[in-house]
Amino acid sequence: MSDEKEVQKDVSIETPEEVKDESPKEVSEEVIKKIDSSKENLTSDLSKIGVKQEAKSDQEIAAATNEAKEQGYDVPEKKFPSFFIKKDDRFKVEVDVLFKKISGQILSVSKVGVGIDFSQLDMLGRFGCWAKFSLPDYEKITTYRRNSTRIEDGILVIDNFRLRNFYLIYHLKDWNVIDDEGNKIDLEFDPDGSLTRETVGKVNSIFPTLLDVILTVFEGRLLLS
Repeated sequence: MSDEKEVQKDVSIETPEEVKDESPKEVSEEVIKKIDSSKENLTSDLSKIGVKQEAKSDQEIAAATNEAKEQGYDVPEKKFPSFFIKKDDRFKVEVDVLFKKISGQILSVSKVGVGIDFSQLDMLGRFGCWAKFSLPDYEKITTYRRNSTRIEDGILVIDNFRLRNFYLIYHLKDWNVIDDEGNKIDLEFDPDGSLTRETVGKVNSIFPTLLDVILTVFEGRLLLS
């Protein structure tokens, strides 16, 4: 058996053979036990499980304000907020990847518009990488949070890796990651909409900092942080 076939999903939600919707199911205890965690990955930041009195994204507010100014406010106004998540809603994470032109070695990964002045780095390669995620509704995110928390020495702690694995496996829907020949790596999905075991193996094999930055931006969208 090849190594790829032996890759196990980090998390799994039990589903019937034919799935007609994407409603969350209970996560099996057997699968939960397979997810490794460490002391360093635990946090008592309760905002990650919804305990908060305020939530805002200063970067998103600034970006929206600048966009309105650039367009001279001459845009159709939506007079009411969009409170409900639609099944086909997608959030696109965009990051800049800086790399050596000779070897392809990745030198930096950053959210688009943050951090690096690329005009001074014309001797290096730049690749605009993106990933599209579906947005979990309250029922789904509650399931993920419940299965990513536990009591540790009398304190409620959150396993960040476990929580992020839920986001990655169940909500990554598309990306433009390519192989060394420039061919897009396609994502494949199980009937419940989650990534297949083989695809999880591919995703887990890419440069880890790329996933770290992408998931940080996505998590920021969910938490408005």
